[in-house]
Amino acid sequence: MAVENLPGAGGIRGIQEIVDAPKDGNTIGLTGNNIAVNPSMYKDLSYDALKDLTWISLVGTDTFVLVTGPSVPAKNVKELIALAKSQPGKLNYASSGNGTVLHLAAELFYQRSGRKDNPCPV
Repeated sequence: MAVENLPGAGGIRGIQEIVDAPKDGNTIGLTGNNIAVNPSMYKDLSYDALKDLTWISLVGTDTFVLVTGPSVPAKNVKELIALAKSQPGKLNYASSGNGTVLHLAAELFYQRSGRKDNPCPV
């Protein structure tokens, strides 16, 4: 058995490899929840995740955690929002890539926090 990690493009690259693999029953894949989001984010996918894959089982669920570095003077979400509003354009964030579930969660956080500046426009 060989395990190949194929990161990139919100999981699109790895799923494409699975779809393109020989149909001999020897290739399986494990993907994250981006597979459900990608069709809405990317209109030019070369595969249909519902038609081109055989779904076997849910393996786990994700939990999102909001963290900051120790130099950020916010100790909770309320303080973080206040800090961000007091310094428009100075704070930014990282995610696993544009269009990924983590990116969309961060965008939702920005919208719901009432922020007007967007550090990561897509």
